[in-house]
Amino acid sequence: MSKYSFDLKLKVVQDYKQGLGGYNFLAQKYNSNDMFQVRNWIKAYQSFGLDGLRRKRQSVSYSTEFKLNAVNLYLTTEKTYRELASELQMNNPALLKSWVISYRKQGELTFAPKLVEDLEKSQ
Repeated sequence: MSKYSFDLKLKVVQDYKQGLGGYNFLAQKYNSNDMFQVRNWIKAYQSFGLDGLRRKRQSVSYSTEFKLNAVNLYLTTEKTYRELASELQMNNPALLKSWVISYRKQGELTFAPKLVEDLEKSQ
């Protein structure tokens, strides 16, 4: 996946806010060729402000409890991945989606290796 500069993402968001084009037009204008990426930048900005456009230098590690709670919330509400991720202060709805898919295939066992690590850390 290509990395895009903060400045480019900000220009795209500013153009969108000023009504200078939709996702597809702005993707073409800025040579992204991916209107979904443009949409993701705009949604990230709307949810998290400028921080939503910055690349994370460190990956975030979520506890097993957090993952199970997030999956349960998704399965028991009518919220989209994006809505729930925003509510949970996650900037990556695709990560939540991958947890749900894994959970549907393997149940809670999908997080079992992490469960063992969490138990060992708590002792």
